Order: sequence, then structure tokens, then C-alpha cells
Amino acid sequence: MTTSAIDFERLEPRQLYSVAAPAVLPPAFPGIVLARRVFYNNSHFDLNSPEPSLLDPQAVAPDKQPLLPGQTATFANYTGYSLGINGIELDVAGLPPAGAISAADFTFRAGRDGDPASWAAVPDPGVFVRRGAGGSAGNGSIPSDLIHFIWPDNQIQDTWLQVTVLANADTNLVSPDVFYFGNAVGETGNRAGDTRVTSGDVRLTRKNRTRPGQAGPDITSPFDIDRSGGLDVADRKLVAGHKTTRRTALPLLAAPAIGSASLARSDAGAAGTFRPTPARKLAPARPDDSATALVRAS
Repeated sequence: MTTSAIDFERLEPRQLYSVAAPAVLPPAFPGIVLARRVFYNNSHFDLNSPEPSLLDPQAVAPDKQPLLPGQTATFANYTGYSLGINGIELDVAGLPPAGAISAADFTFRAGRDGDPASWAAVPDPGVFVRRGAGGSAGNGSIPSDLIHFIWPDNQIQDTWLQVTVLANADTNLVSPDVFYFGNAVGETGNRAGDTRVTSGDVRLTRKNRTRPGQAGPDITSPFDIDRSGGLDVADRKLVAGHKTTRRTALPLLAAPAIGSASLARSDAGAAGTFRPTPARKLAPARPDDSATALVRAS
């Protein structure tokens, strides 16, 4: 499915963009979340663009998976990215063609304990919809849309993020869809079941540095902490500056099962006030002269 031109339309009052596509599902088809992904916004892999970009799908972490209700977290469910969780991508089929998806159709919470109902609401992200840009159903035979959530860098770090897609007329879902991603800056996954950032992570980051003549790492490298496309002293300093102990390390979340009291309470409304983790001093991002940001329509 292709379009000859991409027309981005600003929809007020939410930060919402839409890309028109010729093919849509019949209105009676129920909404289905086909895929849930985390991506490294403002990284080498989207040409260091903090704004929504057509390159954002290239910054998706293919080695990371959403933590679903009833599962216990592993390293596959959280990143070590130095900018925290700043990009989430959904691939959704069955959105009403005339629907106006916005942040009001989702809930976002962040916390570190095992009771998501007690977690505080996260400030609404920018919400961007690319109509017809999905294709998670193997051969892409089911038309679907990509929804991107973008938060400011380091607003959500060293914590778990819960995302709930509400079941309403805008999403066309029959029931809410809940999932989680986590972040522990500097964690390289060197020890299964241990999320601490230690001297071991520092040593491995140094050992795996890019040497002259070597190609840069791919997006899955756990040692490219700043996702700059290179393994160097900046990554080692980031790891060394984010060491944690058993008390301060990111807990491995056991996500409440569907129908549990905790998950049911979390649907009722957020508790408390979200306080972003204070960002530690990070190495300055390397500029990329070829960076091309998506142009917003006025």
C-alpha cells in the first residue's frame, strides 16, 4: 500500500497527526492491537530527531517485548537507553476511519512497585497516527495504523511504564489492552534476573567498544547506551554514572493478571502525582548533519 504524497494534518487541541491512506477496514470490524513496541526516539536510528519522524519505525527495538498481564519481567521487557522511555509504537487494526485518536483514549502510569493501581499518571505524550502505515499481520494483508507516543527525553526513566488502550468508540476495541515497558539506564543485561547497574556493566561496555576500522553496533547492542551508533567512552561514562544497588535497581515487575484486583483498580483512575526521575548528567548527543525531521503542518 503506497501513497503518492504524505499529507500531515494538525488536529487540535491534542498533538495529533494523521496520514491519509486509501484502504480502511469496515467500521464493524473490531479494533485489535497487533503489536506493541518501544523505540529509541531522538537516537542515531531516527537521525537524532526529537520530533515525530517517518524514520521512527527504524528506531524500534526489535529485541524488546512488551510485558503483558500475568507475566514476570526479564531483560527483554526493559531498555538501558540513556534517554529513558521516550517512544512507544502501537500497530492497531480496526480503528474507525473517521476517528480522532488522542491521548484521552489511553492511560499512562509509571511506577516501580508491584501494584500498578498505586502508580501515578504520566503526563500525556504527543500522539501521532500514521494511517495505513502498519502491517503486523505477517504479510500486511490486514490494513492497520501506526500510533506513536513521544515523551520528552528522560521524563520516564529508571521505572516501569504502563500503557492502557481504552475500549471506546475511538479505538473500537472490545476490551482495554494493557502492557508495560521498563527502563534502567546503563543496564546491559549481563546477569539474568539482576537489574543492577554495576562495575560488571562498566567493564563489558569498555570491552565491547568500537575499535578503529570496526563497523558500529546494530540497534540491539546493549552496550550502546546512548544509541549513538557507536560504542565509546560516552557509553562507559553513562553506565558508570548510573550504578545502582539492590535497593535502588529497577524491580522485575510481575504484571497483574487480567481480572486481578490491582489491574481492575488501575482502570479506575491514577493515584498520586507523577514525579519524573531526576535526569543525571548525560554525555552530549553527537550531532548528525544528515538529520531530517518531519515537518509539521501549520
